[in-house]
Amino acid sequence: MAKKKTSRAAAPGDEDSAANQAIEDILAIATEEFALKGFSGARVDEIAERTQTSKRMIYYYFGGKEALYRAVGERLMNELRERRLGAIQRALDEPGATLESTLRAFAWQIFRPLDDRGRARRFIQIAHREMAE
Repeated sequence: MAKKKTSRAAAPGDEDSAANQAIEDILAIATEEFALKGFSGARVDEIAERTQTSKRMIYYYFGGKEALYRAVGERLMNELRERRLGAIQRALDEPGATLESTLRAFAWQIFRPLDDRGRARRFIQIAHREMAE
Protein backbone atom coordinates (compact mmCIF):
# COMPACT_ATOMS: atom_id res chain seq x y z
CA MET A 1 0.00 0.00 0.00
CA ALA A 2 1.41 3.37 -1.02
CA LYS A 3 2.06 5.85 1.71
CA LYS A 4 -0.15 8.92 1.43
CA LYS A 5 1.74 12.21 1.10
CA THR A 6 0.69 14.86 3.55
CA SER A 7 1.62 18.47 3.28
CA ARG A 8 2.09 20.74 6.21
CA ALA A 9 -0.10 23.80 6.21
CA ALA A 10 1.98 26.96 6.20
CA ALA A 11 2.15 28.52 9.61
CA PRO A 12 1.04 32.14 9.78
CA GLY A 13 3.98 34.29 8.85
CA ASP A 14 5.93 31.54 7.03
CA GLU A 15 5.03 32.95 3.63
CA ASP A 16 5.80 36.51 4.72
CA SER A 17 9.13 35.38 6.14
CA ALA A 18 10.05 33.58 2.91
CA ALA A 19 8.97 36.59 0.83
CA ASN A 20 10.99 38.96 3.01
CA GLN A 21 14.04 36.72 2.69
CA ALA A 22 13.60 36.54 -1.09
CA ILE A 23 13.36 40.34 -1.28
CA GLU A 24 16.49 40.73 0.87
CA ASP A 25 18.38 38.25 -1.34
CA ILE A 26 17.26 40.03 -4.50
CA LEU A 27 18.28 43.43 -3.14
CA ALA A 28 21.70 42.15 -2.03
CA ILE A 29 22.50 40.60 -5.41
CA ALA A 30 20.99 43.51 -7.34
CA THR A 31 23.18 45.91 -5.35
CA GLU A 32 26.27 43.98 -6.45
CA GLU A 33 25.11 43.75 -10.06
CA PHE A 34 24.23 47.45 -10.36
CA ALA A 35 27.48 48.47 -8.63
CA LEU A 36 29.63 46.33 -10.89
CA LYS A 37 27.76 46.69 -14.19
CA GLY A 38 25.62 49.80 -13.88
CA PHE A 39 21.94 50.03 -14.70
CA SER A 40 22.47 49.29 -18.39
CA GLY A 41 24.77 46.32 -17.85
CA ALA A 42 22.89 44.61 -15.05
CA ARG A 43 20.43 41.95 -16.20
CA VAL A 44 17.32 40.89 -14.32
CA ASP A 45 17.75 37.32 -15.55
CA GLU A 46 21.27 37.20 -14.03
CA ILE A 47 19.95 38.59 -10.74
CA ALA A 48 17.19 35.95 -10.81
CA GLU A 49 19.69 33.18 -11.50
CA ARG A 50 22.04 34.30 -8.71
CA THR A 51 19.16 34.51 -6.22
CA GLN A 52 17.67 31.21 -7.38
CA THR A 53 14.37 32.86 -8.13
CA SER A 54 12.62 33.77 -11.34
CA LYS A 55 12.41 36.99 -13.32
CA ARG A 56 8.68 36.78 -12.77
CA MET A 57 9.15 36.97 -8.98
CA ILE A 58 11.50 39.95 -9.28
CA TYR A 59 8.92 41.74 -11.40
CA TYR A 60 6.23 40.72 -8.91
CA TYR A 61 8.14 42.15 -5.94
CA PHE A 62 9.57 45.23 -7.62
CA GLY A 63 7.58 45.91 -10.78
CA GLY A 64 10.58 46.10 -13.09
CA LYS A 65 14.27 46.79 -13.42
CA GLU A 66 13.92 50.55 -12.83
CA ALA A 67 11.92 50.01 -9.65
CA LEU A 68 14.48 47.45 -8.46
CA TYR A 69 17.25 49.98 -9.13
CA ARG A 70 15.35 52.62 -7.14
CA ALA A 71 14.81 50.14 -4.29
CA VAL A 72 18.55 49.42 -4.20
CA GLY A 73 19.33 53.15 -4.13
CA GLU A 74 16.75 53.86 -1.43
CA ARG A 75 18.05 51.02 0.70
CA LEU A 76 21.63 52.21 0.43
CA MET A 77 20.66 55.81 1.18
CA ASN A 78 18.62 54.73 4.20
CA GLU A 79 21.53 52.69 5.55
CA LEU A 80 23.93 55.61 5.13
CA ARG A 81 21.48 58.01 6.75
CA GLU A 82 20.96 55.68 9.71
CA ARG A 83 24.72 55.31 10.15
CA ARG A 84 25.19 59.07 10.14
CA LEU A 85 22.35 59.70 12.56
CA GLY A 86 23.60 56.94 14.84
CA ALA A 87 27.13 58.37 14.81
CA ILE A 88 25.82 61.82 15.71
CA GLN A 89 23.66 60.40 18.50
CA ARG A 90 26.55 58.38 19.93
CA ALA A 91 28.81 61.46 19.80
CA LEU A 92 26.18 63.57 21.55
CA ASP A 93 25.71 60.89 24.22
CA GLU A 94 29.43 60.93 25.09
CA PRO A 95 30.23 62.73 28.34
CA GLY A 96 31.75 66.09 27.51
CA ALA A 97 30.52 66.01 23.89
CA THR A 98 31.47 69.09 21.93
CA LEU A 99 30.36 70.50 18.63
CA GLU A 100 33.76 69.51 17.22
CA SER A 101 33.48 65.87 18.33
CA THR A 102 29.94 65.66 16.97
CA LEU A 103 30.96 67.14 13.62
CA ARG A 104 33.99 64.82 13.48
CA ALA A 105 31.71 61.79 14.03
CA PHE A 106 29.37 63.02 11.29
CA ALA A 107 32.23 63.73 8.86
CA TRP A 108 33.72 60.28 9.47
CA GLN A 109 30.43 58.73 8.39
CA ILE A 110 30.50 60.76 5.18
CA PHE A 111 34.01 59.63 4.25
CA ARG A 112 33.81 56.12 5.70
CA PRO A 113 32.32 54.59 2.52
CA LEU A 114 35.59 55.37 0.76
CA ASP A 115 37.29 52.94 3.14
CA ASP A 116 34.40 50.48 3.35
CA ARG A 117 34.24 47.18 1.48
CA GLY A 118 30.54 46.64 2.13
CA ARG A 119 27.31 48.16 0.88
CA ALA A 120 28.47 51.72 1.47
CA ARG A 121 31.21 51.04 -1.06
CA ARG A 122 28.58 49.70 -3.45
CA PHE A 123 26.66 52.96 -3.08
CA ILE A 124 29.70 54.91 -4.24
CA GLN A 125 30.18 52.56 -7.19
CA ILE A 126 26.56 52.98 -8.20
CA ALA A 127 26.75 56.77 -7.82
CA HIS A 128 29.88 56.90 -10.00
CA ARG A 129 28.25 54.76 -12.66
CA GLU A 130 25.19 57.03 -12.60
CA MET A 131 27.37 60.05 -13.26
CA ALA A 132 29.18 58.26 -16.07
CA GLU A 133 26.03 57.00 -17.84
